[in-house]
Amino acid sequence: MFESLLSRVDLLSSCRKLLLPRRSLPTADLIMRIKAVQTLLIAVAAVAVGYDAFTSLRLRQTVQTMRPVVKIGNRVDVKDIPYDRVQKTLVVALGLSCGYCAASMPFYRRLTTEVQKRRDIQFVAALSTNEPAAREYLLKQHLAVTSLTLLPLSRLGVQGTPTILLIDNEGRIRQHWLGKLTATEESAVLSSLGPEPHR
Repeated sequence: MFESLLSRVDLLSSCRKLLLPRRSLPTADLIMRIKAVQTLLIAVAAVAVGYDAFTSLRLRQTVQTMRPVVKIGNRVDVKDIPYDRVQKTLVVALGLSCGYCAASMPFYRRLTTEVQKRRDIQFVAALSTNEPAAREYLLKQHLAVTSLTLLPLSRLGVQGTPTILLIDNEGRIRQHWLGKLTATEESAVLSSLGPEPHR
């Protein structure tokens, strides 16, 4: 415990020396020192919280600093997706080499099971690749979607994968989720489906 406290004091002392030198520095040098401290603190965080938790944290920090292109209320004009045939459409944008997409598959499979019970919702996979590669990917992941659309993901306003879009029957985005979701976010996606309408 005492050694841990000493190491923290040493770390803070090193950061202070980097950021608060005895003489004034040009702006470029100061920026370089700030980046060095940031890298040092990131490395310490990786060791402290463990690699898996750290990578999840870094993804969320990256997502928060990205300028979102997906906007609630925006209309998605993709002819391959017949929004008007159902009340809600879930579109999941995936990448063939996306690690977070693969890690999210158990939830997506659960989602497809829920959607298959309903007639008022469709579940569409969107990939930016050719059809054989996309179908092979979905088959390998055991993901049974309602339909598949192939297009540059920027046409959906999507900036990263995986992304889930909830779209109404007018083709407007009502909600969206980016990255590997937490349990709370997964519950929010399921809740967004709403109750099944009476037949």
